[in-house]
Order: sequence, then C-alpha cells, then structure tokens
Amino acid sequence: MEENEATLNIKFRTGDANIQIPYLAERSKFGGDLKNHADLRVVIEGHADYVGGTRFFKMGWHFR
Repeated sequence: MEENEATLNIKFRTGDANIQIPYLAERSKFGGDLKNHADLRVVIEGHADYVGGTRFFKMGWHFR
C-alpha cells in the first residue's frame, strides 16, 4: 500500500445494503478524511458471492 492509500473493509449481510454498527465509526472517519482532502482520488471495489441460495441467484445480478 502506498503512503497515501487507505483501505476501508466493510462487510454486508446477505441481501442487505445497510452498514452494520461495528463499521459506522470507520466509515465516518473515512468520510471526514474525504471532506478534508477533496483532491483525493478514490477507487471503490466490491464483490458478490454465492451466499443466499437459489432465490438470490435466480434474481439476476442487477437485483443483488
């Protein structure tokens, strides 16, 4: 990791887009850093997994 890089690792429950309580403080600190350094370049990455059974899988990627 470069000197000016940061990693924010937030995990979500299957089928849920809400940020859980244990991650809120880290998310708030990161948001404050972004406000204080408007020149930062941000890359957001994510992934999906196979958890959730066939009900989620049959919905298609755009509903996940």
